[in-house]
Amino acid sequence: MKTLAELEQKIYKVQIDYLDISRALYEIKERGLFFEAGYKTFDAYLEGRWELSSAYLKNIMKAASVESDVRTYAISAPTVTQALFMKSLTTPQRQELAKKVKDFSKTPITTIKALVAKAQNKTPQRRKIEPDFLWGEQFIFSANQVAGWAKDLRLRPASTDANAVGNVLRAAQLAQIELKKVMQYLESKCEKS
Repeated sequence: MKTLAELEQKIYKVQIDYLDISRALYEIKERGLFFEAGYKTFDAYLEGRWELSSAYLKNIMKAASVESDVRTYAISAPTVTQALFMKSLTTPQRQELAKKVKDFSKTPITTIKALVAKAQNKTPQRRKIEPDFLWGEQFIFSANQVAGWAKDLRLRPASTDANAVGNVLRAAQLAQIELKKVMQYLESKCEKS
């Protein structure tokens, strides 16, 4: 039985085959070899022979160009996904990232994303929530609570206790109050526009 490391190595090998694919397709395109297969255009060859779109080819070619920039700075090549995240960096930034990573085969994509963001001096943007918007979120929470409790009541035997019914009723009343707030907010926005 194969170990996790052996199985992950197989997955990694398949993921970096894009380099060979990119080189082969580039040569087919440059030498016009797709004509020999009976296709009038390279795009038609990609779609007809391999069921690949030209967008896919562009992505693997971009990934291959990133790989060529970092080849001498890392033990292993980046996967297509890793390379596509790095494509927005300059060549020196890619090389610095590769020096930090050293082994792309053991680096999760989340680490690559974080390093790319750091290299671009970007911090993750948090969504600004208007206080009025919280009413909508509170309504959704209350409505979900009502729905969950109502489902519980349906699933219980006929001898449902008054506490459970009271909880559902209170949650429904809260949801109704929150809904009114949401409606007032939306109406005020419509009046302004």
